[in-house]
Amino acid sequence: IDLDARRAFAARVGLTMRAARRGGWRDPVLFAFVILFVGGTNAASLLFVGIAPVLWIFVVVAEGRLSWRAAVGTIGRIAVPTIGVSLWWAAGLTLQGRVGLPILQLTETVRTTSASSLPTDLLRGIGNWFFYGGDRLGPWLDQSSAYADQRWLIATTFAVPILALGAVAVMRWRHRAYFGMLVVVGTLIGVGAWPYDGPSPIGRIFSDFASNSSAGLAFRNTARVVPIIVLGLAGLLAAAISMSRQRRVRVAAAGAVVLLAIVNFAPVWEHGYLSKHLLAPEDVPRYWDRAAAALDREGSATRVLELPGADFAAYRWGNTVDPITPGLIDRPWLGRESLPAGTPGTVDLLAALDRRVQEGTFDPAALAPVARLLSAGTILLRSDLEYERYETPRPRQLWSLFTDPLPPGLAAPETFGPSTPNRAAATLPLLDELELRTPRDAPWPPAVALFPVADPVPIVHVAPTPAPVVLAGDGEGIVDAIEAGLLDGTQLIQYSASLDRVQLATALRDRAALVVTDTNRRRARRWTALRDDTGPTERAG
Repeated sequence: IDLDARRAFAARVGLTMRAARRGGWRDPVLFAFVILFVGGTNAASLLFVGIAPVLWIFVVVAEGRLSWRAAVGTIGRIAVPTIGVSLWWAAGLTLQGRVGLPILQLTETVRTTSASSLPTDLLRGIGNWFFYGGDRLGPWLDQSSAYADQRWLIATTFAVPILALGAVAVMRWRHRAYFGMLVVVGTLIGVGAWPYDGPSPIGRIFSDFASNSSAGLAFRNTARVVPIIVLGLAGLLAAAISMSRQRRVRVAAAGAVVLLAIVNFAPVWEHGYLSKHLLAPEDVPRYWDRAAAALDREGSATRVLELPGADFAAYRWGNTVDPITPGLIDRPWLGRESLPAGTPGTVDLLAALDRRVQEGTFDPAALAPVARLLSAGTILLRSDLEYERYETPRPRQLWSLFTDPLPPGLAAPETFGPSTPNRAAATLPLLDELELRTPRDAPWPPAVALFPVADPVPIVHVAPTPAPVVLAGDGEGIVDAIEAGLLDGTQLIQYSASLDRVQLATALRDRAALVVTDTNRRRARRWTALRDDTGPTERAG
């Protein structure tokens, strides 16, 4: 995301300058095309780097080089096509915000994002919390430890901002104020709420704004403003180099800066831009293509339910971060990830089933009824994950639960891919009670298996209103009732908490079956894990 924003950053500033000088619609439309090609990945990134063009207009107006009337006209001509090409992703965000879960509240917190937004790291071109993250197999980016721990590299990366800021004090340049403001304003914004437990007065205002409103929370990752700082430093360095009248001095200074940049990229030369744990082949394995074709042959009347869930999609053959199935098929798909997506009821029911799968406590007889409630006609079992990475279920144990015996309501699976051993990485061997209780001769499952659901319920369907099921509880209560044999996935189920007195009386007159569970109780839930994700029951208040 940040790389895309940086590529488009200088183009946006340059096109803003040309639009103000030349007028017309050509440059504003080109500006919008830049937004179109990089937009939609992260709205906050686009808005953060948009500060630079706005700052340029402010500076030239303040210096008298552009009238306010011309400035407003330039902004208007840029805004019209830019908003037009952004409607496609803005509409998706709006829809998700209205009917889905509050995603911003369920992802990284202000404390998480501000923990690494130090002004010193921002000036070095880093400071994004993701840069410092990792999982059980190591850091997400292999280069991060070098930039944090190697003293000589820390010194050389500080040399760039020191030289650039030093140049401000000794040179006279028409655009010095603008590029200096990029560095100063970018750093002030990038710091945000850091340090979280003792922020500055400005940081406290931002922390309150980000923590208490959805609009503020959208801008919690303030380090995305780093491209502004980088452009400011680059402009100041370039101007300082060009100040000398002697060509030899300019060439030598430019060479020294280039050499310094090359040295600063030493960890990148060693590891590449991505960690080895974030790499994937250009093409997915052929067995996934064949499985996708088989899924699409069933039509789109029902969904595909993919199990088990995973924090992120790390396959034994490569890490794609997002699951590949939705990109390979045209059929609707359901799967559980660290980031919950969908309406609250669907997410809750899917989590109730998958949590049992993750913890090895699910009753296979519940698979088909839950699939019918989710309008899933096929259950996809994937056994080629790096299960040790996020502690997802062991393939052999899960395969045994799915096939020995075959759960009622599921037909024999169609399998794809090899049944080769899927062993944990040597750096994280798994020798625990789960592994020790697995028989040595237990078969390794095929990479992908498709289990058809008997009597599936289509996505678009009707249900009889007489004799509904009124259930006190949540998704956990539904799965409990299924495991107790009270539901088969075809009934009309209504949560009692969603019914007012009139609706409840109507349901009782229609001979409703009442199911009481203790699952919809007050307890905390964290969304950063797929297991052990609920707290103890809390009392009122």
